[in-house]
Amino acid sequence: MFGPGQRVILQCLDLNLPDVTENMRALEMELQDGNFPLLQEACFTVDDAKAFKDADYVLLLGAFPQQEGKERRFIMEKNTIIFRTLGHAIETYAKRDCKVLAAAYPACTIALLCAYYAPSV
Repeated sequence: MFGPGQRVILQCLDLNLPDVTENMRALEMELQDGNFPLLQEACFTVDDAKAFKDADYVLLLGAFPQQEGKERRFIMEKNTIIFRTLGHAIETYAKRDCKVLAAAYPACTIALLCAYYAPSV
């Protein structure tokens, strides 16, 4: 994605929930213990400022999941809250020439939300 010899720093953000935080810590330790020569650093946090500070690239890899019996409107309301928050964080902390990739369903709507709340990126 970034080239065969490009070293990367992962600044990962997730929800501030006990189960999620525990899983994030385990994943962080796996990455640190692994033999990934191009991984310069991996940081997992629930702090928007730390996760998006000076980001060159932002990969949005999740959204509120579709659930049986839930109306589409309910799911979109949840995703709007999530991606409005992320858009504000990208606008505030990421570099102005940051590239953002939305890889979650519905990607077009998520991209539109982030673009709306991060207009200078």
